[in-house]
Amino acid sequence: MEFKEFVNDAHGNNDTNYCTVASCAVVFGLSYSESYAIFRSHGRKDGHGVPWSTYDKIVRKIAKDKGFKVTQYQRTYKNGSYCFKSPGGEILTKMRTWGGLTTKNFRDYLSRGNYMLGMRKHVAGVKNGILKDWTANKLRNGNPGESSARLFKIWKIEKIGEKKK
Repeated sequence: MEFKEFVNDAHGNNDTNYCTVASCAVVFGLSYSESYAIFRSHGRKDGHGVPWSTYDKIVRKIAKDKGFKVTQYQRTYKNGSYCFKSPGGEILTKMRTWGGLTTKNFRDYLSRGNYMLGMRKHVAGVKNGILKDWTANKLRNGNPGESSARLFKIWKIEKIGEKKK
């Protein structure tokens, strides 16, 4: 499902601020209605997001139910460099600066795949390396292009049993 289809479904539901719902639907291949129902059952109210801890629980539940592996990475500073690191110590990528990884340049740092990108008050879904979010076509200084929000959390989503290419 394309992101613009979520916009139509969300507006038909009179919903706003549904980035959490849309990001999970995009990455896990759910309909807006399926994702909406899951978030609703975890306390999400129309027009509001959910706390990061609740979002993480929902992502992990959907992943378990649908046969996906989830690894969360947090932006951190380690051994003289900035990086995204998992709780187990695995480093996903290194950056030159604290705000170096953004919605605009993530393809330069991450392998093609499925991710949820956490930024200040927003989350975006990435399916097969393509940003599926309203920020993908946002006007910047009057010119079409992607926004450049700094990332601070990344959820890498992998299908269990799927071979890497």
